[in-house]
Amino acid sequence: MAGFRKFAMIPALFAAMLSMTACSQPSELLTDLLMEMEEPQAKSRTQPETQVQPETIPETWTEPETAPPETIPETLPETMPETGISAPLQTAEMQAPQSGLQYATPEMLAFFEYFAGIEDCEMAESIAGADWANAPYFTDSEQLRLYLHAAVGECRTQIPVIVTPSCRVTALEEFEEHHTLSRQAEQIDLTKDGTRLTFVVYTVQYTTGALCLQAEKNGDFSQLDARDRAAYQEAVRFLTEELDRSASPLEQEQQIHDYICRRTVYADYPPTEEVRESYRMASGVLVDGEANCMGYSDAFWMLASMAGFTVQKDCNEEHMWNLITLEDGLHLVDVTWDDDGLILPDGSLTHTYRFFNAGMDAVQPEYQLDEGCPTLGIVPSCSEHRLDTGEYVLDQNFGN
Repeated sequence: MAGFRKFAMIPALFAAMLSMTACSQPSELLTDLLMEMEEPQAKSRTQPETQVQPETIPETWTEPETAPPETIPETLPETMPETGISAPLQTAEMQAPQSGLQYATPEMLAFFEYFAGIEDCEMAESIAGADWANAPYFTDSEQLRLYLHAAVGECRTQIPVIVTPSCRVTALEEFEEHHTLSRQAEQIDLTKDGTRLTFVVYTVQYTTGALCLQAEKNGDFSQLDARDRAAYQEAVRFLTEELDRSASPLEQEQQIHDYICRRTVYADYPPTEEVRESYRMASGVLVDGEANCMGYSDAFWMLASMAGFTVQKDCNEEHMWNLITLEDGLHLVDVTWDDDGLILPDGSLTHTYRFFNAGMDAVQPEYQLDEGCPTLGIVPSCSEHRLDTGEYVLDQNFGN
């Protein structure tokens, strides 16, 4: 049982860093490297005829090549159990990348290799080592945005893309997926003979819940580290040994909610750069027994999704919670604020159901919602989906 505490509202997501690299170049060969991305096209420049140059690339690409599809191992590692649990329903957060992608042409690859061969051209390691032969290129900003969101939905940790002048590079701030821990983009703009291309590598870290759900969906557990695997095995154990699958959906949801409350102590620590802190993920709940609001919501999202519910996350700048789809629409579930919110007659603490399938009437003033938050679409509270908290009284200091 989690100990008594006053809740501190936790920033849901870390600020993403966008770093740009440029390469210095001999004046007789190259033009200015970094150009404004909103410029419709680069100005035409010339070079000495005596220099060896790659073939000039038109801004409209007419001969795309299709890269071979990525292969997924068909067998599970021997250390992972066969769950027998149906894969979660696919949501907007986890979509397959759209078909019809155009991949780097030989001219594009030659263009990149030309700059990579210049000694003074400084490239980030992620850019220099990217597999550009299998990287898609984009001439349309909306297609790029959709592709990146789909790639993040598939939990891809390295996402290289090539961007032409007619396409705006998607900023990291446009990533709104709540199952990512950190996001970084490194890019380099290269210009030669009036042709400009931008090579970008997005690097993303994911929560335990996201990696485990994607692994179960694909049957590929290769991206799970030891702690993710331990969390997944504990989730399978709970779902197969403790969850009453003959119970009603509401009762099963309650069992998941109560399991997280029983197992978890609220905890938060100063963030550490480039570290996947477990307390911000489901592994904090399922392995360590301590988590902040991100860990609580990641664990509920993971367990409820594996049990067959349609669940998502929502957040503001200070807190994160869950949304669950029931037959009458969206409802709010906040396991963090339900944990240790009830004082028993003997003075001990237990969890409450104040925010279990709550409706719009419970949202304010506890939640600070921005325009566009999915929570704004939840229905009013319905007694059929709420659980009686009994005759006990909520702690008046709860949430302060």
